[in-house]
Amino acid sequence: MNLRAFLYCLFLWLPVQQVEANEWLINKATSRLTFEATQTGTKFTGHFTDFTADVFFDPAHPKTGTITATIWLASVNAGDKQRNSALPATEWFATETFPTAVFTSEKITAAGPNLFQAKGTLTLKGAKQPVTLDFSFEEKSGKAHIEATTSLNRSHFGVGTGPWAVGKWVALNVDIHITLNATRRSR
Repeated sequence: MNLRAFLYCLFLWLPVQQVEANEWLINKATSRLTFEATQTGTKFTGHFTDFTADVFFDPAHPKTGTITATIWLASVNAGDKQRNSALPATEWFATETFPTAVFTSEKITAAGPNLFQAKGTLTLKGAKQPVTLDFSFEEKSGKAHIEATTSLNRSHFGVGTGPWAVGKWVALNVDIHITLNATRRSR
């Protein structure tokens, strides 16, 4: 075997170093998933009390990252007794049939210093739509603070049917804001 063939074989046997994203454990007590919508011309803010997020992310290598978030829709608190009882119903979230909404990232890219975009799919009430989360990521001493935003048209997911479908009483656009505090998992 000549030297060239030997080096080639040696190269094939060397382990390939892969960049792995860090796993981040979400602190549910200090993290929030809120939304802002408009009903009869008045803005209101609500939130979901039960959600999880599996975040694997390294800001130096964003393309290796993945985000999967699951929201239990019956945990909605829209700041009003009437909205809280209406939203789990069939016309809105239909939580008996569709208990969760799930966002799964497909591609994460850098958008500036500490700024990123996660493009993926949101599955809500049986409908799948592309969604882009714009987010900031700040890390210090193994702790991360993430702020993410996106806007949705609720009619794309069949949320708000019947008289609610056209946006006359409740606007079609919903703004989402996510605040996550996390700790890097030790390997």
